[in-house]
Amino acid sequence: MKRRILYFTFLCLLASCMLFKKKPPRYSEFNDEFNRLENQNLEIIDSLVKRKDDLRLWAGRDSLLKGAKKKKVKKNVFYTLKTKKAYTLTEEKGKRVYELFYVLKKYKDPPAYVQDVYWYDMRQMKIVNDAKIDKLFALIPHGPYRKMVEEQIVEEGVFYLGVKHARWEKYDPNYILLEKKRYYKGWARDALYTYYDLESTKIADVTPVFDGVKEGKYYS
Repeated sequence: MKRRILYFTFLCLLASCMLFKKKPPRYSEFNDEFNRLENQNLEIIDSLVKRKDDLRLWAGRDSLLKGAKKKKVKKNVFYTLKTKKAYTLTEEKGKRVYELFYVLKKYKDPPAYVQDVYWYDMRQMKIVNDAKIDKLFALIPHGPYRKMVEEQIVEEGVFYLGVKHARWEKYDPNYILLEKKRYYKGWARDALYTYYDLESTKIADVTPVFDGVKEGKYYS
């Protein structure tokens, strides 16, 4: 009898515990939580996929670069012509004067008709301005040019086959711009030309013009 009473009491206690136990969340709550986690996972997956695509693209780029032949940058080549470095060193008023420039590896004649022609005279070991070129001892400047007094730049520009080309500038000892002129293959860029023929191939005369002002030597 006592066993039955104890067994019944145990069942009652068990039933009461089941009744007062916290109810599980409804299906809708489960569904909402699942959707939230799923969306969060999808965002993470999307970010990983994008990152993977980026890595794949970079890997493809690297493989293309490895497979392609690297183009060598041609040094000392100006206007498609090969040159070599050169310099002069003189002294003026106790200060060293440098000229840094490039000369053609193979001789080429300067543009026709230009009178201000510059070339390096190997006998005098300096750049001279003379239209009469002694080809036996001449090296033709071609490419960037810079003149320096000690470490101060006083003049810089570009040579094209021994004549001034592009922009040329001169500076004072404080590196203040004193003069700026623009050239095109030896002539003032804005020069006025007249010709003998209708095809404009035979030059009759040239009037140099700098910044709208007629300045310099007149050639005929």
